[in-house]
Amino acid sequence: MLPNILCDKCQSKRATVTLTRIKNGKVVEMHLCQQCASDVSPFQKKLAEAQNDIGQILASLLGQKKAVIQKVQEAHLEEQKVPSLNCKVCGLPFSTYRKTMFLGCPGCYDSFEEHLIVDLRRIHGATRHIKITSDKRDEDVAEKDSGVRQYTLEELNNLLRVAIEEERFEDAARLRDEIKSIKSGF
Repeated sequence: MLPNILCDKCQSKRATVTLTRIKNGKVVEMHLCQQCASDVSPFQKKLAEAQNDIGQILASLLGQKKAVIQKVQEAHLEEQKVPSLNCKVCGLPFSTYRKTMFLGCPGCYDSFEEHLIVDLRRIHGATRHIKITSDKRDEDVAEKDSGVRQYTLEELNNLLRVAIEEERFEDAARLRDEIKSIKSGF
């Protein structure tokens, strides 16, 4: 940047560009603002456009950074909302579960039930564990077991989505086949 020199062309803005040209064998310097430099030189116009593009990219990145910071802050606030619960059986603090994602004993499921349901839905998309297998023997056993639950097509699609997100591709393939068989009526 040039120190306190006004643009030679418009005489109103501060000169930020010095263009040097040779006219009739003489070196001529022009001190111009960015706007006038863009009007005079095609290179300055391209430079100004590139600077605008970079400015937009930076603004976009800063906007994304703000969004990430906001999510981190929201997560931090959510962590602060962690109740000061302890398991009634083993005494494990709920905050320890949140940090490690490990429960201490079967009693933790009862002690933290309402909070675990929220986590299970957020992480797995469901609150029940199912086993889907293509092994005919397992299907026969499952049919005899009165505790086996039938899943809706929507639930299977959710499980498929989660299996793909978690890169459990064998499970995803079994779920895909199960969904196809339901859709085809077999």
